[in-house]
Amino acid sequence: MKRTKYFPVMAHNVWDKKSKEKTGVDWYDLIDGVDGWLNSLHYYREIPEDQFVLYDCGGWTYREMEIPPIDSKSISKEYRKKCNPNSMVIAPDHMLIPGVDLDFRRKWNKEQAAQFIDDCPENLIPMAAVHGMNIDERLNAANDLLDMGYQHLAVGGIAGRATEKDFIIDLVTAVRKEVKESIWVHVLGITGLNYYEEWCKIGIDSCDGSSYLQKALFGTYLYWEDGNLKEYDCKQPDTENKEDFLLYVESECQAPPCDCKACKTLNELNIDPREFPHEEIEETHRSEKKYGRAYHNLNHQIKAQKETYEKLKKDNEN
Repeated sequence: MKRTKYFPVMAHNVWDKKSKEKTGVDWYDLIDGVDGWLNSLHYYREIPEDQFVLYDCGGWTYREMEIPPIDSKSISKEYRKKCNPNSMVIAPDHMLIPGVDLDFRRKWNKEQAAQFIDDCPENLIPMAAVHGMNIDERLNAANDLLDMGYQHLAVGGIAGRATEKDFIIDLVTAVRKEVKESIWVHVLGITGLNYYEEWCKIGIDSCDGSSYLQKALFGTYLYWEDGNLKEYDCKQPDTENKEDFLLYVESECQAPPCDCKACKTLNELNIDPREFPHEEIEETHRSEKKYGRAYHNLNHQIKAQKETYEKLKKDNEN
């Protein structure tokens, strides 16, 4: 068992330069601590060089295209230009999905991975995605990648199947058991707390996810409390005329006050991440409430993961 590192998915528009200008606060000053980031070239954002980053080439965005718009040579140039030194970078890949020319994609993936192990810039760590339509094909793909010289593998193409928990755990477990313990195994896009606990048990090295951001955008405020990652609806703005109601009750967020780095910093600026911006009224800190909530959610998700691992570790020792 090991503590699985978590790399939150980065988005280029979360707490942008305008938010920095309005508040004087950089986005990375709102985070209690993070293992690293998942940064796609499709929505690339500069990240301080002292922070670890896993970069991918945005395969999800061109999954419906017959031929990908990138290859090993072109993506290696982009990685060389944009990536922090000593970061991991994923080889070009094309998702195996129903209704496409699977044989072409299998051949393309294998050729690009073989080329990328040589094209990858010297100051970066090459990683390749393990694709397949079933578990056996994934295991064969993993062994092919090891034969090419890869020491870092990513299990991809499963984020859209998150409800199929038994299948996903069986798949990831099979890949982990197939390769040596020294081989780094990353799980792409699956990071719910129920999954994270399994990744620690299995011995997965890292995973990534964007649920902290997605929930924040839809007005959900996460709070780790009493061993549960609770979800609260944000305070909704007044959108109706109070005189139209016999009994008017103002919406309030039921979430308790928080002293995480995001909330503490923003509260000093009179910005409450628990409030959902009013759609009809111009607000000075509309974006800061929304994206501040994202970093609050991230802080609590990280806290939940750390305490979940510590409990697993303690139970295992007993």
